[in-house]
Amino acid sequence: MKGRSSERPFFCLRAKCYLAQVNKLILCLALLLGGCRDHRPPAPSAEQSAELNEAEDMLNGMAQNEEGPEANAPSPSNRSD
Repeated sequence: MKGRSSERPFFCLRAKCYLAQVNKLILCLALLLGGCRDHRPPAPSAEQSAELNEAEDMLNGMAQNEEGPEANAPSPSNRSD
């Protein structure tokens, strides 16, 4: 008998390759759809927003106090006169 040495139909190998490609396509689509979800937290309420603004103002005030007059002073020189 000439031709194929195995007794499987010739399309069996093609079906495995086709199914592997389809599985890869399905996996890619599933990952794409999973990545498109909106996972953001809900927007803060008016009360929470006011508290956040107050905390930000307090931190900004603390940062300005820490700079103090030294921020405007000339830098020390390395010269010894």
